Amino acid sequence: MKYSSIFSMLSFFILFACNETAVYGSDENIIFMRYVEKLHLDKYSVKNTVKTETMAIQLAEIYVRYRYGERIAEEEKPYLITELPDSWVVEGAKLPYEVAGGVFIIEINKKNGCVLNFLHSK
Repeated sequence: MKYSSIFSMLSFFILFACNETAVYGSDENIIFMRYVEKLHLDKYSVKNTVKTETMAIQLAEIYVRYRYGERIAEEEKPYLITELPDSWVVEGAKLPYEVAGGVFIIEINKKNGCVLNFLHSK
């Protein structure tokens, strides 16, 4: 069974790899990715793309700058970070004398870098 699924996968890959009109992001490529994902071939799948605290902070800063602007991203440094089993939670920090207003909170999926939650408290 294992060999037949690997053979099928390789045949599928060769079929589309030899196709000169293949377009990146095409339906065929997406179908192939889903097929490999269903086979649970860990060798070919990406796990924990966001592996480090530093990377999580960099991603959070990109999202915050895009959504709230440069000023908010800089004002709420240094960022506080919490590691959960499947995600990173990054929060902005305010100095004690800056009691008015809230901070951003963003949760980023470790596996793929997607934003799971994103808000700014008041």
